[in-house]
Amino acid sequence: LILIPIITFAESEDNIQELLQKGLELANANHPNDALQYADKVLEINSTNIDALNIKGVVLAKLGKYEEAMKYFDRVLEINPKNIVALSNKGAALVQLEKNQEALQYLDEVLKIDPKNENALNNKIIAINNLPRKSTHDSKYIVYAQIQIRNSAGQLVGYLETDDISYLD
Repeated sequence: LILIPIITFAESEDNIQELLQKGLELANANHPNDALQYADKVLEINSTNIDALNIKGVVLAKLGKYEEAMKYFDRVLEINPKNIVALSNKGAALVQLEKNQEALQYLDEVLKIDPKNENALNNKIIAINNLPRKSTHDSKYIVYAQIQIRNSAGQLVGYLETDDISYLD
């Protein structure tokens, strides 16, 4: 006699949430290999779990494996093309790979959805500042400027930006 345990959907979802939480805790505690194991366990249960795919991509990016990380962000974007986390993370990974022009496309998509997204704003500044600069007459060019407006708690409440190119003496 072989008994097969019956797992209800709710029990399965609870298990997935526990595994995700533990994986996230391990990732934040700088235990990347352990975090990857938990993300993989979730993906064994549900290969399209967006949270597990994002966690795995972030951990791989933290390990410097940006190309591999982007594969997981791409899987998320196949499921949900407007997933802010995956768009932002892919943009950040592209910045690390010095593919700044491509990174800006993803970061701008995030900012269309969430104009105050700090990660996207900060990565956009880095990407723009890493773009090749034109110089003539030994002038310095401003490629991008941003003013962030924060409340007394330090939370971003607005920003102003320009991409006008001008030169300083």
